[in-house]
Amino acid sequence: MKRPVDPKDKVDYREIWKRLIDEHMTKTELMDRAEVPSSERTCLHNGDPISILYLLRFCKILHCELYELLGTVNQYRETRLTIMRKRNSLTVKQLSEMAGIQQDQLARFENRVDRIEEASVETVYKIAKALTCKIEDIIDI
Repeated sequence: MKRPVDPKDKVDYREIWKRLIDEHMTKTELMDRAEVPSSERTCLHNGDPISILYLLRFCKILHCELYELLGTVNQYRETRLTIMRKRNSLTVKQLSEMAGIQQDQLARFENRVDRIEEASVETVYKIAKALTCKIEDIIDI
């Protein structure tokens, strides 16, 4: 029996669905050609992680490389910073005030306009301290 999927582990498969349009193919046709079993189809439908085997089959059918699908999949996931902020039931405004940083700067990190990994150690430390977590808990690696 599969374990329940943590909401932070949800996957956005939009890049796959977009590629189907270019290939003039339906989701069902892709699943059939890739021989995806019903349990994995349910995972895809729910945004749960699926076996890498099926992603590789999708790549072959859609004439692309795995990184082309996965790079975009990660783009739609919430950042670790956003997840930690929500776990603490804080708004962007509240966290920015607690951390002593600009609200728009925090929003840029959460929206991936700016990469928190490239921020100053001082800024990242202030955010982690305000969230009472470790720095690595808010860095997307």
